[in-house]
Amino acid sequence: MQTPTWLRSLPAHAAALPGALVAVALVALAFLAPKPAIDNAPAAWFPQRDARIAAYRDFQSTFGADEVLVVSLQGAPLAEVVRQAGALERGLAARPGVAQVLGPERAFSSECSILSDPELGQDGLRFVGWAFRGPLNESLRLLEPSATPPRARVIASLHPAGPAARAELAQWLDEQRSRAAAAG
Repeated sequence: MQTPTWLRSLPAHAAALPGALVAVALVALAFLAPKPAIDNAPAAWFPQRDARIAAYRDFQSTFGADEVLVVSLQGAPLAEVVRQAGALERGLAARPGVAQVLGPERAFSSECSILSDPELGQDGLRFVGWAFRGPLNESLRLLEPSATPPRARVIASLHPAGPAARAELAQWLDEQRSRAAAAG
């Protein structure tokens, strides 16, 4: 196939004009085209009258949208933070309406027993510090022993529960917060 004569008679820079116009039009289309939107709300997956949606909305009205509870602790010394995080973890696990608890004691049980030993204290970190640089602790930050002051997080996933159970959990957490504040 031969190039049309009118295109051969144009200067070289003008011959590139149709290609440039097509490229500009494609770029404009890419920016102006509708973008896909991902809707991950439960209403997008289930019909409005589905019992699962009603249970989910009941849960939200009872306790808000928080289905995961994250409690953060910090203080010094490290042994005390580890001890308090372990006590909080065990206390949350015993509460009604709490499905599962993940904290430093559960994720790093042997390391936490070394760190909570008052005789080893901060020196214990030399022996077990490698465990806290792994992928589990890097993503969840369950225990940050090298931070100043040392920090710990306890994560609890909650079962749907009534207002009385949520009020009891909130009251228990407030008591724990008051005790921790009094202890320093």
